[in-house]
Amino acid sequence: MSTPPAVAVGALLEPDLDAGELVVEIVAGRHGLERLVRSPHVQKTGLALAGFPEYIRTGRVLVFGESEVRFLESRDSEERRTIAAAILAHDIPCILLTAALRPVPELDDRTIAIEWDELRAIPNVIAIAGGIDKVAALDGALASGAIDSLVTDERTARTLLER
Repeated sequence: MSTPPAVAVGALLEPDLDAGELVVEIVAGRHGLERLVRSPHVQKTGLALAGFPEYIRTGRVLVFGESEVRFLESRDSEERRTIAAAILAHDIPCILLTAALRPVPELDDRTIAIEWDELRAIPNVIAIAGGIDKVAALDGALASGAIDSLVTDERTARTLLER
């Protein structure tokens, strides 16, 4: 059985002249840049935040949008520590926050982010998101002009087109 391909988190932050520049700010966890991303898939966090971290897959980048960050902010520090411990027990290489959000302190060790102005300055922004629960956020992001392309599931796409 062959070893799956992997890339260090730090390598993902290096500019790629062929793909254009993605500006990302490291807001915490600089010492974790050698951690390996072992999956091309991002990790959805809804079930993990709701108390089902067993659905987290090792080696995936964990993406937190506004709803995830606001949910964590609404919890007290002890509950956030419990949630963070359950999530981070799964060898998550890094956490990516969208739209210049800041991590709750309990997740600082695995978080990188991009500033809103920097995101808007990128010539080709491709968003990857799916699920009917993301329609409002996607609709807002598309309306803002910050996203040039969207990769999503059929149901979400149809719902967005009907709005």
